[in-house]
Order: sequence, then structure tokens, then C-alpha cells
Amino acid sequence: MGRASPSGPARATRSSIELAGFGGGALIGYALAGSLHIAPRKRSAVLVTTLLATGGLLGALGWAGSPGVALLLLGATGILNGFFNLLLVTAFQLSTPTEMRGRVMGVVTTVAMAVAPLGMAAGGVLGDLTGKNLPLIYGLCGAMIALGTMLLGWRRPVREFLAFS
Repeated sequence: MGRASPSGPARATRSSIELAGFGGGALIGYALAGSLHIAPRKRSAVLVTTLLATGGLLGALGWAGSPGVALLLLGATGILNGFFNLLLVTAFQLSTPTEMRGRVMGVVTTVAMAVAPLGMAAGGVLGDLTGKNLPLIYGLCGAMIALGTMLLGWRRPVREFLAFS
């Protein structure tokens, strides 16, 4: 007979550890992005590849067979996320005139914060519609990230923006 999945405090502790793996990975990603010099002509390709890999890792998370595998996937996702986010924010800052930078970053931050709860709500709806089929939900989310990245990443204006100098 198979073991039941943990519930209550045991499940909460495992989730907290996995979430900490993402946060720790993000710190590593921020440090890498701040310490590596990527030539402007390669920067957009690196950022697009990073976001595609993030979609793949999140898609794979639904099939993680153990907490250890989930922790590794979330840690790697955090690294890529931190790396991508720091370079994207830098692109916004460097491409915005100094006198407009505060306003533009205010809008960017507001939009990012507004989208997060919408994503959580969509995840809840997807959970209900799929009968909490986590592999399907994570697979769909990873596929949507990859598809959105491909649709935007191959547009010249997006690549030029991401190749800020």
C-alpha cells in the first residue's frame, strides 16, 4: 500500500522548504546577474533562453516524484528567475530617461504586483477545472511561459530592448 501524502504541519513544512529553495535560488540568480558581464549582442539571447528554461523547469515541477526533486527544480527556477528579473529591471532603468525613471519603474512595479494575484486566481480556477491535476497545471503554466517567450523573444524590438547597453 502506498504512503499517503503529508497533510497539516508536515505538508506545510515541506512546502516551506521548497519555497525557501526558490528564494535561495533567486538570491544566487541575483548575485550571478550582478557579477557576470554579458555582452549586449548576446544579452537578449541569454534572457530569452533563461525564460524558456524557466518555463521548462516549471512544467517539469508537476512531475517531481519527491520533495528533493521539487526542491532542486524550484532552486534552479529561482536562480533563473532572479537572473532574468535583475537584468530585465536593469533594461527598463537604462532605457528610460532619468527624469522619467521613477514613474516608469512605478508603473512596472505596479503592473507586476497586480498580475501576481491574477495569476494566483487563475491557478485556483485551473485547479478546480482540472480536479487538482498538478502535472497538467504546471505543464500548462510552463508551456504558456515558453509560448509567450517564443512569441515575444523573436520580435526584433523586444530583442533590441533586452540587449540594452
